[in-house]
Amino acid sequence: MSLRLCILISLVPASIVNASQFHVQMENDVTFGEDGNYSNGMILGWESNTSLYKLQANANAHNWLLWLLPSQQNSQQAWGLKLSQRMWTPSEIKIEEVQPHDRPYAGILEVEQHTALYGIDVAQKNWFSLGIMGPASGTEQLQGSIHKILGASTPLGWQHQVENTVTIQFAYEIDYLLVRSSAPFNSQWELSSFNHNTLGNVRSDINLGLTLRWGDKP
Repeated sequence: MSLRLCILISLVPASIVNASQFHVQMENDVTFGEDGNYSNGMILGWESNTSLYKLQANANAHNWLLWLLPSQQNSQQAWGLKLSQRMWTPSEIKIEEVQPHDRPYAGILEVEQHTALYGIDVAQKNWFSLGIMGPASGTEQLQGSIHKILGASTPLGWQHQVENTVTIQFAYEIDYLLVRSSAPFNSQWELSSFNHNTLGNVRSDINLGLTLRWGDKP
């Protein structure tokens, strides 16, 4: 198992509240000098400023995903876009032959749109993404260039990577506040339920859980 270095750069003017924002995220396991499983990711994202939720007044192309969220009055809405390129490699990249029981080389180039509704007690979010997995994602060329610059091992075996496949993913998430109460030292705590569902030909899963938060009163 390898750990990876994650750098997140958020380009948001500190003096602007609720402003739209861009962010650049770079992930790489260069910290430990080897590529195991999830190897590298480069993500460019944009998030709109929040505004009062009015579905009928905002039923247009850029936030069509709002139609798929249950109506939520007295909430704020937002939407965003993300472009990402990610890659996965076997545990050992110096071997050219396919290794039994190991992860194959794979790369994905993906465009994602999401919408969100933020309320006092309920927060909802959904995602829809289209992408291409395989040689057309350009990850083979990217990893080769990065390793050449860093002087790292030359990745072999990309000729065995996953074939070109169009990817489609949809996800829905809801965070529902169960209880919130004051606590000592001018603080408060809250307990909420969490549900995240993903459906697509890259990954499909259901996640359920509870979130306990404790901190200073706002």
